[in-house]
Amino acid sequence: MNRPEKLIGRTFGGRYTIVSVVGIGGMSVVFGAYDTEKKCTVALKMLDESSCDSDESRNEAEERFKNEINAMMRLSHPNIVNILDVSKPGEPLYFIMEYIEANTLKRKIDENGALTPEETLYYTEQILRALIHTHSKNIVHCDIKPQNIMILPDGRLKLADFGIARIIDSKHNRESDMAVGTVYYISPEQASGRRIGPGSDIYSLGVMMYEMATGRLPFSASDTSAVSRMHMEAQPLRPRVIDPDIPRGLEQIILHAIEKTPFMRFPDARSMLDAVMTLENNPYTVFEFNREVEDRRSEPREENTASNGISGWIFALFGIGAAFIVVLIVTLIILAVKGVIFSGTILPVSSLYCLWTS
Repeated sequence: MNRPEKLIGRTFGGRYTIVSVVGIGGMSVVFGAYDTEKKCTVALKMLDESSCDSDESRNEAEERFKNEINAMMRLSHPNIVNILDVSKPGEPLYFIMEYIEANTLKRKIDENGALTPEETLYYTEQILRALIHTHSKNIVHCDIKPQNIMILPDGRLKLADFGIARIIDSKHNRESDMAVGTVYYISPEQASGRRIGPGSDIYSLGVMMYEMATGRLPFSASDTSAVSRMHMEAQPLRPRVIDPDIPRGLEQIILHAIEKTPFMRFPDARSMLDAVMTLENNPYTVFEFNREVEDRRSEPREENTASNGISGWIFALFGIGAAFIVVLIVTLIILAVKGVIFSGTILPVSSLYCLWTS
């Protein structure tokens, strides 16, 4: 499908006539289509086999596309883009979704900068409701980012693009089948190639909340591998350092969601939603998330990597060694003054102690 516009006017499934090209991805194309049976516009997402340069990559793309279909067919929720139909045997691989004319959350942030705390919480609540449903079906989205959040004209959100979603069951949860996601929003476990779970989506949502609340990403660099390392090792600047007007409770929710270790985050999307709704009802709420961890946090820094801990030990050992050398030099000076060193006489330790204290 080197020129997807060539398919305009073609009808698939006996009822879906392609009328426009909506978007082109790495291995798929989304078309606007007219459903002649229901008399409405739909979105048709089709696998682009021409983007595959070998039989192996083609098989991998087909498996991934079928996995997306399988994941979406398990889901039905007001905050998730719904799948309506799938291709018939013998047709190109495609599926039909509801057609949404909407802005993306990413575009809204890029155009307006930081959102208000109220907007941040309102959008987060809807995303969490979508994740509660998704995770209840044993699906991890793996690519939660504002580009995949559609904002409808009435303010409702729709979670889209399950292209790299993982179904957490039997054969789908293989160590060799880890999802990468988008580098600026991936969890530490995704960045390091470890097993993912619902906590990975919570982390990515925490990164999104940080961006919504501050207008900037917690970790950013021109080198994507450096961003990955930051997700694994660095601590972000606290949101309230960027904007002191951000409510303390909102900052706490964000930092709790982006803890490096999954078990230190919210245990699930439901508990995170409870915290969000509590803050919506009372903007002055202060939480007690991981209090012992928060107490150990020093003044905020742009970067605080694991190597800093090693450096601290090195400096401590250096200090101890320097102190020992100073004491030894002072002792030798005292002994020299008292004529001990050059007398040719070796005194016992008890005598040296008496000389030191005399």
